[in-house]
Amino acid sequence: MIDEITLSDALQGTGLGKADAEHEAEFLLQFFGLENEIIDNILYPDERSKFVEYEIRGIVRTARDETTLHTGKVWRINYWILNTEKINELAAPKYAPKPQKQDLSSMYKNLSDENWDRSASAHV
Repeated sequence: MIDEITLSDALQGTGLGKADAEHEAEFLLQFFGLENEIIDNILYPDERSKFVEYEIRGIVRTARDETTLHTGKVWRINYWILNTEKINELAAPKYAPKPQKQDLSSMYKNLSDENWDRSASAHV
């Protein structure tokens, strides 16, 4: 499950500003709840238009099931699916800071002989 912060970060990765991305993430997650897919027919036309925009940005993708009814008619069910791989990719920092290497040799130079003697510290 994608959280709102990750989705907001991903939307920012597609070019949205921070405030717009936060608003869009909240809007989008209201439909999905704890699921990663929803059925298309719950959307109103203006909502569906927004989902098409999300699809263009790579945030969601579509899928379709078909089944044949006993009358011979084909019934199609369309789904919207959160594209979790793309969302995580977009939300990841592009340039993660490299860890700084520390020179610990000076720390050991300042230790007394008493600190190096394990038998002396065992009696403490």
